[in-house]
Amino acid sequence: MSQLTESTFLSTKPITSFGLFYGLSSGHIRPAHCWDKRSFRRKFIWRSLLIPRLTQEWMSELAQWPDLESLLSRQPRLPVRMHRPYLAANFTRKMRLDAVRFHYHVIRHAFLPAEFNALLTNDGLQLAQIEGKDGDIFTVTMMMFPVLDKEGESTIQVQNGDGDVLTKMTFTFCEYNGKSTLFIGGVQGNSQLPHEAIQKATKSCHGIFPKRIIMEAICRLAEQLNIEKVMAVSNEQHIFRSPRYHDKNKVILSDYNAFWESVGGECDSHGYYHIPRTMARKSEADIASKKRAEYRRRYQLLDSIHSQLSSMFRN
Repeated sequence: MSQLTESTFLSTKPITSFGLFYGLSSGHIRPAHCWDKRSFRRKFIWRSLLIPRLTQEWMSELAQWPDLESLLSRQPRLPVRMHRPYLAANFTRKMRLDAVRFHYHVIRHAFLPAEFNALLTNDGLQLAQIEGKDGDIFTVTMMMFPVLDKEGESTIQVQNGDGDVLTKMTFTFCEYNGKSTLFIGGVQGNSQLPHEAIQKATKSCHGIFPKRIIMEAICRLAEQLNIEKVMAVSNEQHIFRSPRYHDKNKVILSDYNAFWESVGGECDSHGYYHIPRTMARKSEADIASKKRAEYRRRYQLLDSIHSQLSSMFRN
C-alpha cells in the first residue's frame, strides 16, 4: 500500500484491527498533524498495549466503519479516546469506548445522508436560524471540533449575524443506566469576544442568553432523535479535574453547576446533572402583565428552533 501526502492517510481503509493499529503506529495512516509526530505515535502504542483487550475491541470496531476516513478527517484522535479523560473525570475507559461507539451509531442511523455529510464539513450542519430584534439573525449549528474532543464528539454553537461565535456546548450520545443519553461534557465561551456582544445578543433575543438558546436546541435535538435523557458534567467531574491535568493549569471558566441548576438540573451522586428534556416555561398567569408581550416573543423564538428541528433527521 502506498502512502499519500503528509497529514493524510490511506484511501484504502484497513480491513483488520491489526492493519489499522499498524498503520497508525507506523505513520502510514496519518489523519492529522498530530499523527506526524513520532512521540504521539509512541504514546499511542504504549498506552494501547496497556489495555490490549479494549484496544483490540476498539480497533476492530473502527476498522469496520465504512465512513472511517471521513470521520478521522474531522476527529483525528478517535483512536486514542480511551487514553485520556473523556466527557467526565470519572468515566472509565470502558465507559469512554461505549460512549463513542454509541454516539456514531446514533449519528449514522438518525441523520439523513445530506445531514451526515454536512456535519463533516467545516461549516457544519445548520439546525436553526432565528431572528431577534431589528432583524438580527442568529444561527445554531452542529459541528465537530477536534480541539474539543475530550469534552465530546459533537458541538452545538450559536453565532450572530457577523459570524461571531457566542457560545458552544460539546456533547456525546451515550447510554447511561440503560437509557439513551445526550451527555454534555463542556461549555465554551468566546474569550476574544467582548462581553458587550453577549449582552447585545441577549437583548436582541428578548432576554434569552445564548447558552439558553443552545440548551433549547440540545433538548429539542434529544427529543427529535428519541434520546431519553439529557445529562451534563458538573464542575467537580469536568475532565480538567482529572489528575492528568492537575499540574497543567487547566481552568474551568464557566460555573457549570449554576447553569445546569438554572435550567432545572439536579446532580446525582456521581457528579452528573440530570436535566429536564423539556425546558420549563412560565405560565402567563405567573408573568407580570407588562412583561407578557416580551415573554411571548421569547417563546416564539424558542418555538422557531423547535419547528426547524422537527423537520430534520429520520423519524
